[in-house]
Amino acid sequence: MPKKRRDSSPVRSPKSKRLKENAHGSGELSEYEKKRLENIRQNSEFFDVLQLTEMKNEFNQAGSRPTPSKVKERGLTRPKKSVQAAPALPTRQSLRIRKKDPSGVLLPEPSNAEIHQSVDEHPRKNGPLEMKPCNNVEQTHSQEFIDELTVLANMLQKSKENADDDAVQDSNVRSYKRSMQSLKITEGHVAKLVPHRIFSMAFHPARYKTLVLAGDKWGNIGIWDVNSSKGDDGVYLFQPHSRPINCISFEPGNCGKLYSCSYDGTLRCGDFSAATFQEVYSFDDDDYSRFMYFAFGSPSSSTILAATDSGYVMVVDTRTKRKTIAEQSYGLHDKVIKCIDVHPLNRNLFLTSSTDGSVAFWDIRNIKNMKSRLSSLQRTRVASSAYFSPLTGSQVLVTSLDDYVTINDVDASGIVTTTPECCFRHDNRVGRWLTSFRAAWDPKFEKYAVVGSMRRPRQIDIFSSEQKSSALMHLTHENLNSVNSLNVFHSSVNMLAGGNSSGKVYLWTE
Repeated sequence: MPKKRRDSSPVRSPKSKRLKENAHGSGELSEYEKKRLENIRQNSEFFDVLQLTEMKNEFNQAGSRPTPSKVKERGLTRPKKSVQAAPALPTRQSLRIRKKDPSGVLLPEPSNAEIHQSVDEHPRKNGPLEMKPCNNVEQTHSQEFIDELTVLANMLQKSKENADDDAVQDSNVRSYKRSMQSLKITEGHVAKLVPHRIFSMAFHPARYKTLVLAGDKWGNIGIWDVNSSKGDDGVYLFQPHSRPINCISFEPGNCGKLYSCSYDGTLRCGDFSAATFQEVYSFDDDDYSRFMYFAFGSPSSSTILAATDSGYVMVVDTRTKRKTIAEQSYGLHDKVIKCIDVHPLNRNLFLTSSTDGSVAFWDIRNIKNMKSRLSSLQRTRVASSAYFSPLTGSQVLVTSLDDYVTINDVDASGIVTTTPECCFRHDNRVGRWLTSFRAAWDPKFEKYAVVGSMRRPRQIDIFSSEQKSSALMHLTHENLNSVNSLNVFHSSVNMLAGGNSSGKVYLWTE
């Protein structure tokens, strides 16, 4: 008896069996069956997509995370422009283009002198200027603020709060890194201090009142009272200059006087007790020299060394009434001097950095010409800045456009080692629209420095002279969303401020 064949194939419906038989018999499906199968496939894809869409909507409603809210910014606000729909008019030439006056009469041809005559949109401000805020600040609040700064300066001078003895002398890398990691940008610690790009920054030395200052491209100085809501949300804006303010600093031992130098050729002192910005020195009106940087205390605290774009260093006595005559003037470089700094212990020793790439060391008592330099470093590109270490002056921190930040040893006589003790690879090419990086020491310590960064996500780099070739750490925060070209430490508190090219300041606090 023959064995029955075991069929493991699934049971087919008569209809599918007929389709298969027809397909085998004819060798292909009929047109009707093709259309029917195609419709089935399209409907299946449609319902699959519809089901995925519904699932996505349910997920977004139930489990999606809301986008983080934008951090609230304080300070100056940009005036709103009224938007009006302009009527569509045919293209035409104005009377000015057709060289006609408003009545339609043809204008005479201008002379050559009139063609080449230029109009200065930002003329220099001469003489003493009233210390009056130019932003939206009530007169009573402005006077109260200036009086408060005067009282604060007197208190600090009596208590000697800003003396060097109060500064922390040293800290190991681990504890310092821990203290830096505790810094963050909290709500309300982002403020627009000035309308334009920031060229200089400073902290007020007070410990118990946080004041941040910034100078911008068109001669404005913004002072931010961080813990106050008076003024323009805590910001007071002054305009003592008409060109970029490249350096601002309080007088050592007297924070009631704020000094500033500008490309407009003036060196001013903001005296809070007199409520005026007084001229300390100014070039003649027909002299277009620019002040680039200044430093205090060589050889005395009443002396300022001011560097110019023509390669000269001018010795200015702040006590003299001759505002256009310097005590001494020395031609030390063939090109622009970018930075100048005085040794913290030996007040006769100072350094200069220039666009020729050199960093030179000088003794104010023995200067005759360019050959009087004690020693020098040579970089392949512009030396943007150079600073002595803040406590002993035994090291020099140099930032250059050759994409390096270096630390070299300097002895007490001003002789620098040509081989850097530390050499950090760092992108310093900020382009045309950002202020050049200037690495700055933490004034509370001897071996730590900060510099801006071009990297994303936006960050600030911290260096240590004990770490030879790489950054100690990178400070990042969700509220930091732009390049901070300039960064400064507070002189006695664990606090850091960074400024960008739109006039905003980001304050890092514990």
